[in-house]
Amino acid sequence: MKKIGFLLMIIMLFSSTLYSVNAQSKLTEKEKRFIQIITNDFKESHNINFNEYDFFDIKEALSSDDNLTSKEKFLTNVYLNIVKKQDVFDISPIIYINKANNKGYVLEKKLNGMNHLYPLYKSDQNWKMSKRVNKKGTNLEDLGLLN
Repeated sequence: MKKIGFLLMIIMLFSSTLYSVNAQSKLTEKEKRFIQIITNDFKESHNINFNEYDFFDIKEALSSDDNLTSKEKFLTNVYLNIVKKQDVFDISPIIYINKANNKGYVLEKKLNGMNHLYPLYKSDQNWKMSKRVNKKGTNLEDLGLLN
């Protein structure tokens, strides 16, 4: 029960920081470590190389929604649509974009360890999302995120 309470606190903290709109939208070191742990789990479960991909900071995009490009609007909508369907304890989606190849990934980590990968690509002038790919990853406790 104590671990569930701690997990709820982490998720609420992480989610609330993503939804907060403020001038200082830089990620904290704790958030960066959290994102890296989740990303590493996706590297293993989906055998993905993120070397040429850039992290898309949704927190920054949400704080400047007046000046978003069409790509940023698409990514923000994808993020919000996934979040709306998540369970309370699921991890907020993490987005990576390869600008050179017009491709990307949305990573959604579930409480039970399931890794949902949403491939993104640009077709003509529009960004699109491919069918979700599910693979079992490491559960949150084994990743050290419930300690």
